[in-house]
Amino acid sequence: MIVIKNGMGVLLFCSVAVTATAAEKFETRTRNMVCGDAQFKIESTCARSREEMTLNTCRAQVLTIVSNGKTVRKTLPELSEANVKSHKEAGGTLSDLYVTQWGCAGRGNASVALLYYSVGGGNAASSESMAFYDSAGNLIQKDRTPRYAKAIADGMDKLAPVPSIMPTEGP
Repeated sequence: MIVIKNGMGVLLFCSVAVTATAAEKFETRTRNMVCGDAQFKIESTCARSREEMTLNTCRAQVLTIVSNGKTVRKTLPELSEANVKSHKEAGGTLSDLYVTQWGCAGRGNASVALLYYSVGGGNAASSESMAFYDSAGNLIQKDRTPRYAKAIADGMDKLAPVPSIMPTEGP
């Protein structure tokens, strides 16, 4: 297990588990983060690309959130209703989004976990999205409120990589 401490004092942990199939070698990598009162764990199961400029092949990521003695597992992507709507209106497909970066911003009950989703490149409106979770681990539906705006803005430049589709951050 590897422990990383980012500039905000947030501890990030990772571990590796290897699985294999006849066609491709998939590897599961995890990242852990504590944000507010919640513990977050993201699992990415991917087969590494054989070419430097080709995206890794990944299965759907799984997010586990532990808060107040309750554990919730979610298959990603999970976006607010507004972000789902805007992503689809821009012509995007939700299943193409993978968390490639994440972080925690704010303090106490104003803490916000930020998950940055990407399709792996491009500049179309549907090539990226964000999801935000409160200090108890709940998806924030209305992320443009004053309570979270500063934490979200402050956290954008403090994101850590999550291994997934990006060849430089993959398994």
